[in-house]
Amino acid sequence: MFSIESEKFFEYALELFSRTGHTDVAAPEFSNHSARRFVYFDNEKNLSLNFRQRDRLNAFDNVSRLFSVFGIAFFSANLLTPLSDRSQTAHDVHALIHKVSDETATICLFRHADKIILSFACDGLGCLLSDWYAPDDENFTERLNVANFSVTAGNEYFCDWVNFFSRSYYFFNNTPTAYSILPIDLFSGNEEVSREEIEDFITEQKFSAVKEYGNDYIECDAAQFDSFDDTPDELDFVLLEAEEVEFVFDDEEANVSDDDAPEEFSGIDAEIFDDPSRLLEYLEKFR
Repeated sequence: MFSIESEKFFEYALELFSRTGHTDVAAPEFSNHSARRFVYFDNEKNLSLNFRQRDRLNAFDNVSRLFSVFGIAFFSANLLTPLSDRSQTAHDVHALIHKVSDETATICLFRHADKIILSFACDGLGCLLSDWYAPDDENFTERLNVANFSVTAGNEYFCDWVNFFSRSYYFFNNTPTAYSILPIDLFSGNEEVSREEIEDFITEQKFSAVKEYGNDYIECDAAQFDSFDDTPDELDFVLLEAEEVEFVFDDEEANVSDDDAPEEFSGIDAEIFDDPSRLLEYLEKFR
């Protein structure tokens, strides 16, 4: 269990950011404010909170505004929530903090039990979470070193935070193609690959992050997993190609010269076979 008292978490947070070179301030701008004080009295905005936001006021305390750099405000807070809801709470609380603070970008360090998490919010971006870390994780501390960041412009500095620490699944292709998911050697074996097997593989890959994170899986504010609207047609093309294109894996066969190529492939740019989309367009001519 994290041995530092919740009321002193801001001291740990400020020392962490100071030790890694992100600030040299000796004291926070304010510390250990209650959720309600922060929302209703620390800021000049007159807010009308919805039911969910009001309910989240009971889910965090000891809000501290640590410092600001490049116009980015850094906060720390303690989360008061069950383990199964910790990531969703971190997301919702930071979204509320960002809305109340009226800053273009904010970064929060949250504590829950014996783990900590970073959260990043920016107008137009939504709220992104890091993984959960142990407070004494040396790898986490090393990655925080300011030497790893661009410190010449605020937007680059903030983007470095997001790139270094945000969960990788936020950056998955929203509408991935079957070709980008299927392994290159899927059809290299002797056994025929069925459409059902391909669909099962795509589904497994599509929701791998959900399976890995469990209750800690939180989507970006903009849904990341759009439906594969074109998957049926795309799979038809994949299966068609598997039937009609001869895959060469034998070294001896791979040495066949261009002069020995089948007549129907003569005159075709060789690069087309390295570009799935162009190859599909070509194959479609023979349907």
